[in-house]
Amino acid sequence: LTGGGGNAATLPEPYARQSYQEECSQLTQQQWQHGDMQQQHQQPQPHEPLPTPAEIMEQTASQFLQTHYKPVLQTLITQKCLSPHPTKPSNKDPDPNNPNSNPNPNPTKPNYMTRRLTLQLLSTLLLNRSNYPIMIRYISSSSNLVTIMCLLRDPSSHITLEAFQVFKIFVANPRKEPEVKKILVDNRVKLVRYLEGLVMDDDE
Repeated sequence: LTGGGGNAATLPEPYARQSYQEECSQLTQQQWQHGDMQQQHQQPQPHEPLPTPAEIMEQTASQFLQTHYKPVLQTLITQKCLSPHPTKPSNKDPDPNNPNSNPNPNPTKPNYMTRRLTLQLLSTLLLNRSNYPIMIRYISSSSNLVTIMCLLRDPSSHITLEAFQVFKIFVANPRKEPEVKKILVDNRVKLVRYLEGLVMDDDE
């Protein structure tokens, strides 16, 4: 500031000292904030937890089942272990030199324990979160639904109960395939009657 005579005007000493202290205080706060930001930036980011051995096994099994869905889920589990109809033997005599000449070497119906344990295994596989793509593929098949519904009429109450656990997954699917939906609608009367009988058995 300059006065009327051109000489520089000086601020009063208390006011100048106060302005200097405020400037130093603001500068110190800025330095602290900048230092905190640098410390936060330098702190290492937390790593994602490593998967447990059980999770690794589930992922490996899920990948295997997705790759080998047809030979495992469709052929081995559904057709060979759960089919309620016995396999018809071939009319042709098997060739001893060709092991594949007889397509149905075992024309017997799967026994009680095979069907019950297979249903338990199937229910566990389909309800596992890591097997979600496999579950969607399985319950989208109308032939799989027919197989499970046939098992609902099995004489053994244990088999029907295990089959019902798998059947519920078909019913709970909000995006049913047209063929699956048609089968459920066409058999709705029988299914309601079955469910009423199932409730009565539970009450007893």
